[in-house]
Amino acid sequence: MGMEEIVVFYVALPILFLVTLILVLQALVRRFGATSVLVGVSVLPALAACFFLAKATLGVGLVTFSCYLAILARIAQAKKSEAKRSE
Repeated sequence: MGMEEIVVFYVALPILFLVTLILVLQALVRRFGATSVLVGVSVLPALAACFFLAKATLGVGLVTFSCYLAILARIAQAKKSEAKRSE
């Protein structure tokens, strides 16, 4: 693998990916709102993490998932409160 391929693979492609991701997320935020996008993006890793739990880590995974649900509930509560305040 030559130096040009290394630069493209390890520098240019990740930068292109991040720029594309940022543009997509900005479009989604304009369309659906920041809270909805945040919840939507955070659900994917949470579901993926469920597949990596072993018997030894199941307890920690359940506590983590409970914290995740509490955080989502707090975000929903804050969004509802902000909507009431802005009326």
